[in-house]
Amino acid sequence: MSKELSASRRAFIASSIRSAVDLAFAHWEGAPSGYDLDAEFTELLDATIGKGDRNHFALQMAAFLAGLQNGHTWFWDVEAWKGFPDALGFRAEPLGSEWVITRSRRPGIRVGQILERLNGRAPEDLYRELRKFVPASSESSSRRHFFAHGYLFPVRLSLQVDGRKLSLVRLPGKGAPPEEPTSGKWLLPGELGYIRIPSFGDPRHEERAISLVQRFQRGKALILDVRGNSGGSTPERLLNRLMDRPWREMAVSTPQRIGMARAYAHLLEMFEKGEGKGLHLTRDRLAPLEVFRELDRGHMLFPGEVHLPERGYYRGRLAVLVDGGCGSACEDLLMPLKETQRATLVGSSTNGSTGQPLLLEFKEGLRAGVGTKRCYFPDGRPFEGVGIAPDRDVRPTREDMLDGKDPALEVAKEIAASRT
Repeated sequence: MSKELSASRRAFIASSIRSAVDLAFAHWEGAPSGYDLDAEFTELLDATIGKGDRNHFALQMAAFLAGLQNGHTWFWDVEAWKGFPDALGFRAEPLGSEWVITRSRRPGIRVGQILERLNGRAPEDLYRELRKFVPASSESSSRRHFFAHGYLFPVRLSLQVDGRKLSLVRLPGKGAPPEEPTSGKWLLPGELGYIRIPSFGDPRHEERAISLVQRFQRGKALILDVRGNSGGSTPERLLNRLMDRPWREMAVSTPQRIGMARAYAHLLEMFEKGEGKGLHLTRDRLAPLEVFRELDRGHMLFPGEVHLPERGYYRGRLAVLVDGGCGSACEDLLMPLKETQRATLVGSSTNGSTGQPLLLEFKEGLRAGVGTKRCYFPDGRPFEGVGIAPDRDVRPTREDMLDGKDPALEVAKEIAASRT
């Protein structure tokens, strides 16, 4: 059983996370309009100190960080929620006005079927109620990943799927899928190779992908499938095996807090709130300090480093299958392939969230991440919450899903076979 938390520990954990946000959070541009960190933190303390059990505290912390609307800023109860990662046994995403099953390991639930009810609730209504707990940089990302947050759902579930009623009982530690390995095969022997890379979370995925690129080295074309790859560590060595031309990394910026800038900006804030009685704060006296508002939220900007091709790179044509499940390190891989036109991207836009979180670990088995790095396309265009658009937008219909068809793969095969 997970250890309960005293009021003092709750206050310490919440304050530590709030301080990390104030110091290092890089994504204020994406926060809701008019967001007030002090007001949100006060509400958090009111809702958690001396109220509810550990799960209540964890959910309130998750909502506090998710409220910043950044996919790399999150809270996780490692000890209490570890038994329920993806333990629903299925995923559903919006398709038009319906929520459609997109993955399933549950008997009787097929990809392409419509999820009509969950514990008597319409999925859309349930999503609107629980959206506040889901960390995401865009609404589309939040919807796509909603059912990945297994800890938000009760142990017992009653479902209505395509008119059929089903009952599920979720057991902690049960139902999590086995890790999919990186794999490859010839689609056309000696000519067209296919590599499926489900993750970059374990270095073995990148190592296996590199060995497969080497295996298909003499092929005329190669298809990479990174759909659903949520990232891990940037696969720099794999990228070097694929790039046949110079390329530039993403530009990045990170907060640079300056004590004096904070002090002067705070004087302006005090004046605007009617505080600081007796300090003789006036608009005329404070006007020269306006410049410190920008400095207080200033960023250091680092242009992307330029790389040259390395020896032994793959020389054939490239097509890459992408979707909204591709994020973080997966997008680090795609950016140069897209921007230099080295590969043709097929599918739908990626997640639009990458960067290095500041990790906070607490002895009770609680963990938080605060996004410290904001990334941009090499030419300065915004990336966060936008993602990388495919060159060919190809999405499966519900009928495709039910029939087991993969239209994006078929288009990628056509592109790979083209000589232009």
